[in-house]
Amino acid sequence: MAFLRLFFLLFASDLLLLLGPVVGLCVPRNASVTFEVASSPVGSPLKFQSAPAPAKQQSSPAPQPQTPALPQDPTAISSVAGVAGGLLPLPPLLNAAVAEFCKKTDYPEQCQSSAQHFLPAVGEAKAAALVDTVAFLKVQMAACRAKAEAAQSSVAALLKQPGMNPMVASTLQVCDDSYSDAFDNLDATDKAVEARDKGTINSMLSALVDDFSTCEDGFTEMQDASPLAAFDGALSKLASNCLAIADLI
Repeated sequence: MAFLRLFFLLFASDLLLLLGPVVGLCVPRNASVTFEVASSPVGSPLKFQSAPAPAKQQSSPAPQPQTPALPQDPTAISSVAGVAGGLLPLPPLLNAAVAEFCKKTDYPEQCQSSAQHFLPAVGEAKAAALVDTVAFLKVQMAACRAKAEAAQSSVAALLKQPGMNPMVASTLQVCDDSYSDAFDNLDATDKAVEARDKGTINSMLSALVDDFSTCEDGFTEMQDASPLAAFDGALSKLASNCLAIADLI
């Protein structure tokens, strides 16, 4: 009887070792469980893999705010090619008078840019003194003189170039003489303006227009491109504007 009790206890202990411990599992509700079969007689604990969380949708970056363009100053006069930029706008009273004068010319843009460049910097209180036809004509003449001086300097530089074609050099010399004549005509116009001699004013300014076309005529006859075309084109417009303003005196 004691032998049977000992045999039963040994058999029960072997049976417990064979079955192994019972493991309690807590499985999440949304988990997908993967079962693995043990290769050994003793079972391994069950394993599970949680389902991957849905990928977060990346939101596109918010658009960066655009810097608004600054409005154009209505009192400013725009510059044109050949005139230095960065000039302060004219006082409103003077600006209005300039616009009124320039709209009576054939080339108002050149007229306005010349006025902004050559009119003295004054405040509103002194602007009224410059709103005068004679004063404005002198401003346009000053612009014309400055441009002619720049053209004549270019002629001098061109004539110094080595290997200059004799015919081109001869035509450039004609241009140089024409610019010198232009200075004489501007000086004569100044005197006529002081005397309010409208006949002489118109005569001298008409000759001024011819001075700049004479230079280009020489290159046209040679059937060659003029290196002074830009200067002469601008000068012809300035001289035409001077003649238009003079008609208002």
